[in-house]
Amino acid sequence: MTAVDSAEFFRENGYARTGRILSREEAGDIRTLVERFEREYPEAVGKLDLKASLLFPSLDRLSAHPAIMARLTEVMGPNIMCHSASFRNKAPDGRTFVGWHQDTAYERVEPPKIVGWLAITDCTTENGCLRFMPGSHEWGPLRHVETGNPDSMLTHSHHVAEDLDESRAVDVPLEAGEGVLFHYGVVHGSAPNHSDHRRMALFFDYVRPDSVHRGSRESARLVLGVDEAGHYDHEPAPTTDYGGAEIAAHRAGVRKLAANFYADWEGDIEALSGSARNRI
Repeated sequence: MTAVDSAEFFRENGYARTGRILSREEAGDIRTLVERFEREYPEAVGKLDLKASLLFPSLDRLSAHPAIMARLTEVMGPNIMCHSASFRNKAPDGRTFVGWHQDTAYERVEPPKIVGWLAITDCTTENGCLRFMPGSHEWGPLRHVETGNPDSMLTHSHHVAEDLDESRAVDVPLEAGEGVLFHYGVVHGSAPNHSDHRRMALFFDYVRPDSVHRGSRESARLVLGVDEAGHYDHEPAPTTDYGGAEIAAHRAGVRKLAANFYADWEGDIEALSGSARNRI
């Protein structure tokens, strides 16, 4: 089992391993849910790219998992909202990758978001686990360039423009059901999947209710504490897997997010169209 890192480690390095959040069986249940959805709604797979927890009650409950909340409160405080949930599933094609980037290249939020990233399958160096540049959340926003590489899993195929000393990079392999928290400004990425099996992961973007984001008003789901700031519209809890009300709430939430996240983007928004960016 992967070691658990402290809140102090997080503040210094910009990421921290949570240890086990789900059992292997529980992680397997999520994989089953996703793969069933892929079979039944192949034209809608891209909707899992943003705000997936609005479509399935089990993912909504997972976004507020007590073990995740316990770790988050150490670094965020007692009031927490889930802003989005995304699956990042990597095919065993030896090509699909995530270049070095900061999530602040897409959104500017103060205080910054924290990502809760869960391994649904084992995530190893062979199949493209997360990699971090420790301490890079203190570097400030770096310049990013668009590569146009179709094998990139990033919306804009972004990559940090500056040369990075990759000898400083740290791989963070995780067993299925284990997690890692990371700061929105930390430089991270992942290599291609050179194994024989797909790599599956689910991450939640968490924000404080009093955080201020650049752009038009968005929505989020209160998962812990209270919202006394009123900066975000409150999203409803899903009650049925991919039901009509859930699809409508998902579409409304994604549209609000997309108005900022995709403000300078002319391509397809897969969370609205349903088309998947990469073969997953």
